[in-house]
Amino acid sequence: MTDTKYWVDFSRIPSLGTIKFRHMEGHFGSLEQAWASGWGELEAAGIDEKTARTRWSGRAGISPDAEMAELERAGVKALTWGHSMYPPRLIRDKRPSSSAVCEGRSPARG
Repeated sequence: MTDTKYWVDFSRIPSLGTIKFRHMEGHFGSLEQAWASGWGELEAAGIDEKTARTRWSGRAGISPDAEMAELERAGVKALTWGHSMYPPRLIRDKRPSSSAVCEGRSPARG
């Protein structure tokens, strides 16, 4: 899934849950498009103003490619609800986890 790196980035925002992820996917067609959007466009997708502004203003310091490289170096694989290895019992849940499910150990954050 090409959106995984954007999915991981958005999943770091505690106020973005399953419903808001679905709104973004439905509105933009992909999380890559949502990531590239402005805060006003995020609001139009159903994201509250505070979350939209926080995400948009923090985007400049984030590199989804660097985030994925860091996870790979740590032996972590991010799985989204669109990934074939995402746990089936979570898929059946009406509101699957909006946080990336990972295998391996998480990289240290400092």
